[in-house]
Amino acid sequence: MMATGDTEEFEAMSHEACGFCDGVITDAATIQKEGQTFTGSITHATVRETYKRDGLTGVWPLDVDVRQNEAQVVDSDGHVAATTQAHEGLVRVEMGIEADQWVVVGIIEKDEP
Repeated sequence: MMATGDTEEFEAMSHEACGFCDGVITDAATIQKEGQTFTGSITHATVRETYKRDGLTGVWPLDVDVRQNEAQVVDSDGHVAATTQAHEGLVRVEMGIEADQWVVVGIIEKDEP
């Protein structure tokens, strides 16, 4: 999505309350609008633990181990506009169901237990 600017599939699986989702969709659109090139950031995710549906919020929380390679954004003049380092960590992914489809309600960094 970041490399192509094609956010349609991610938007379809993102709940309107997902701030993380909004952020990456905006970033992808900005990269395309500015004529920049995005490379890297290959992501590997492994579900560590699943939890029962939260009766109050209606979401299913998942703890996910994530490894992400470094990434780079290069502007149209060939200058490096941004770089992110490789990263490993634990995230909480909250999933819900909307119109009979799974949607991402939120993704946040989580401290190791």
